[in-house]
Amino acid sequence: MNTRSGTGILQVAFGHQYLEEAIQSAKSAKAMMPDTPIALVADATSPEADALFDQVIILKPETPDIPEKFWGFYNKVCGLQASPFVQTLFMDVDILCVCDVAECFTMLEKKTMLAVPVPPRDRGRDSFATANPLPPMNTGVLGLNFDKLPDDFFEVWKQLYIDQCPDSEDQNFGDQSVFRKLVWDLNIDLLLLDYAYNFRFSKPALFSGPVKLLHGRASNAAYVGNFINMTTAPRFYLPATALLAQDQETRDWIVYPYDAPREPSRFSTLTFADAFLLLAQDNGLDSKAAEEAFNTLKAMQTA
Repeated sequence: MNTRSGTGILQVAFGHQYLEEAIQSAKSAKAMMPDTPIALVADATSPEADALFDQVIILKPETPDIPEKFWGFYNKVCGLQASPFVQTLFMDVDILCVCDVAECFTMLEKKTMLAVPVPPRDRGRDSFATANPLPPMNTGVLGLNFDKLPDDFFEVWKQLYIDQCPDSEDQNFGDQSVFRKLVWDLNIDLLLLDYAYNFRFSKPALFSGPVKLLHGRASNAAYVGNFINMTTAPRFYLPATALLAQDQETRDWIVYPYDAPREPSRFSTLTFADAFLLLAQDNGLDSKAAEEAFNTLKAMQTA
């Protein structure tokens, strides 16, 4: 019997460490979206979790016949399957919400699924690449409309993960290739979202507009969120180093230092190349990576 209703945010946390992370993530979502219910699926709870989450669902983790190292990915699917919301916005426990993302629920009125593609820099070898034109997607942020999903969606997902999982814990195996095949094979009505909805802040990135959901573990993630969104102009982010934004009227480059963002420097297009390469060198950025980054910025400037 289907007892799901309404819209809401879902987090899945099996283990004490992940429960504590889910609490911090939920607090950030509550701050941005105080009227949106948040549910937790976990194997245990705490007084703080009970007070924070609108619903807490206790679920015993499954132990499929795969190496224990990979049980976490499998049980994330089990947690998703237990969502109490028809329109579910799932966030990994290491997601920090820095903007209201209620528009995701409006998108789910028309679409079955929302997902964010993996940036090209992070796309590795994919065993399904030749048969699948979809880009790899990161499952840290997913929107699901349960009324539109195939009835066997989660059972197919879990079995596919078991079938593709390596026999040895010595190998690396996540869930991106399996998820990509699942979405393609079941012909899911998918909407790909901008990187702003699943922004991995540990690596350099080129983007524009507000970043909405930060993905990663760092004690200063809130600071990073404020730093990245100092401007919504087209910009290049160098982790723990600087934010480089272009003035759309003068085409000058503005450099916001990570440690002193309120003291930016302005460079004309003639002097910016030297300034950027010096900045990269001072912060240990590989010379080839610096050159590629600068060429990207130059192309953005002349676009």
